[in-house]
Amino acid sequence: MNRSEGKKMAIGWPHERADGGLKVTGRAKYTADFSLPGMAHAVLVTSKIAKGRIVHMDVSVARKSAGVIEVLTHENVMRLKRPKDTFDNTVKQPANPAEVTTNTASRVLPLESDEIHYWGQIIAVVVAESFEEAQEAADLVKVEYKAKTPACSFLDHLGEARRPSSYIGQPIVVVDGDPEDALATAYKRIDETYFTPLENHHPMEMQSTLAEWRGEELFVEEPSRYVQGVKRNLAQSFGIPDDRVHVRSKFVGGAFGSKGSVRPHVPLAAACAKQTGRPVRLVLTRRQVTFLSGHRPDTSQRVALGSSREGRLAAIVHEGFSSCSETDPFVEPFSHLTGQLYAAPNRALAQKIVFLNINQPTNMRGPGETTGIYALESAMDELAHALSMDPLELRRINEPATEPMTGKRFSCRRLLECIEKGSAAFGWEKRRQTPRSWREGNLLVGYGYATTTYPLKGSPCQVRCRIRSDGAIVIESSTHDFGNGIATTARQIAAEILGASYDAITFNYADSDLPPAMQTGGSTTTMWIGTGIKKACEQILAELRDLGATAVEGENGFAAALQRAGRDQVEATAEAGPDKKKAKEFAMNSYGAHFCEVSVDMDTGVTQVRRFLSALNCGRIINPKLATSQYIGAVTMGIGMALMEGNELDSRNGMWINAELADYHVPVYADTHSMEVIWLDEPDLIANPLGAKGLGEMGLVGTAAAIANAIFNATGKRVRDLPITPDKLL
Repeated sequence: MNRSEGKKMAIGWPHERADGGLKVTGRAKYTADFSLPGMAHAVLVTSKIAKGRIVHMDVSVARKSAGVIEVLTHENVMRLKRPKDTFDNTVKQPANPAEVTTNTASRVLPLESDEIHYWGQIIAVVVAESFEEAQEAADLVKVEYKAKTPACSFLDHLGEARRPSSYIGQPIVVVDGDPEDALATAYKRIDETYFTPLENHHPMEMQSTLAEWRGEELFVEEPSRYVQGVKRNLAQSFGIPDDRVHVRSKFVGGAFGSKGSVRPHVPLAAACAKQTGRPVRLVLTRRQVTFLSGHRPDTSQRVALGSSREGRLAAIVHEGFSSCSETDPFVEPFSHLTGQLYAAPNRALAQKIVFLNINQPTNMRGPGETTGIYALESAMDELAHALSMDPLELRRINEPATEPMTGKRFSCRRLLECIEKGSAAFGWEKRRQTPRSWREGNLLVGYGYATTTYPLKGSPCQVRCRIRSDGAIVIESSTHDFGNGIATTARQIAAEILGASYDAITFNYADSDLPPAMQTGGSTTTMWIGTGIKKACEQILAELRDLGATAVEGENGFAAALQRAGRDQVEATAEAGPDKKKAKEFAMNSYGAHFCEVSVDMDTGVTQVRRFLSALNCGRIINPKLATSQYIGAVTMGIGMALMEGNELDSRNGMWINAELADYHVPVYADTHSMEVIWLDEPDLIANPLGAKGLGEMGLVGTAAAIANAIFNATGKRVRDLPITPDKLL
């Protein structure tokens, strides 16, 4: 393939997923699909109380059950060491790829003691010859508890909330001017509280770990978005050098945040393998995924807005509470984007956390951004209605020249252009200003709008590029593709820079022995791994020129240059990550505008999202097909957040009420209709040399607000606690 043909498959080409064929034909192997010679099976025993301690555990019958190899409890499990870096997002973690964090979910080690902190906590593990034998024996374990009254109700314990010191180094309280006085004297004032519930991830693939010790080296298959974190966690837990731990995670069957931090079952599976001398596979049940893999925490958010008669904001207050486990701080940073969207001379942002007897929350797609923008954009819609103003006009009036809280220049905001292009394509001019004024038979129809934004995030990563004398091109990094498409876009970026064919490029990833990469998530992977690929490929090209290559034409030219120089290969490793100097000068978020049409049945209260359209400025679009796929998946998740998803704890005992996927309502194909996205597709070269920015979360952040605002426009009913189920509209 010549250079021009190769570039057709490069950046901007709607290439199908590189791993798509493997997945749809069932050839992709996930952790639970792997078997090893002599492999044993582990099954967890979990607590039936949320607070207290174990008085006695009888495992005698379980030990005698058929096929049982070992039953481990807090009394006989090997003592693990506590990793240095726990997943505490109130502490700023190291950003150097050489100082990879362990990302441990909790300070509490598995089977550390007889203390119980939440319902579903691991209290024992049975290892047997087969899964069925392990499960049968686990059911035979008898436990006597001394229970204490657990703290399970988020709202009942708001009065006990505490203020964390910071959120990853950022201030948790910001006050400018006198917002309460400005609210009191404003022409119009909105002062409401918005609630979001516990949400569970429920990826199709359940958490699982396959661990094998080969002498003093540990080999692990684990569906993780952060193999480097798992590697360091296990090394510290077992007190061995990092290079003796090898973690692979080639395919991850969904995550949404749940497979980022290292949960207690991971080192426990390795301990089972160590103590039995056998490879051990541990697969969580669906209920255990709910108990143990983290969740989006509850939030209660007060948003107060005060404006002039013309709609200019005089005051913004965004404060409230989120829940976390009793053992570990965790902040759902719902207020941190508020100061980046709208300007007001008087502003207050503040958060507190409520410690409950619940497993540790974790990042869930758009952590903080999703919950916070729901509340903020709902309040902006309420203010527009109070002013009898078009919601789009209110945004135009309050569009800032620089980032409000910091005064930084925008690298490439273009939010007003998103609003104009999106509203024209959606047909916003048909919207009825008066709620409940558009009827189609028994249906009430409404339009809603919400702004979306997502910050530029990321940590340094490394990428290696190797070109061999046979023309083969290999790109390597320990990043992951759990749906974000990097297995495809990495090859497209390399093809673009090198002028080579897409098919000549191999991308190796998801192996902790490869160059270190940050956790995959936060809409960071394509831009930073892609930038690393760009830099490494440019270094390779420079070296080939030094070897005398004058007219390199794709992989054939590389091979010829290397052969003339008598070289087997050339190799380059590059590092990429956020530019701290630019970050101090520029605000580099992604921005966009969501438009939604809903219908609400007047008799049943059932809501359908009939149309959803967004205009988004996410920098350079590497692959429009995969980008649109990301958008559709995110909007679908937003529909679930707005209309269906939510979980609760039984206030008596801390048990999850709907722990099974069958009881946890998520959107299906029949719940999704027209979804359309307009990409501005302008490279932001200030953000990074590739020009790409965060995209994956943009279809989710603000989506619930757009739907809620459309429901108000349709029905005249303002629902401020998610999800908006039919009973709340009747």
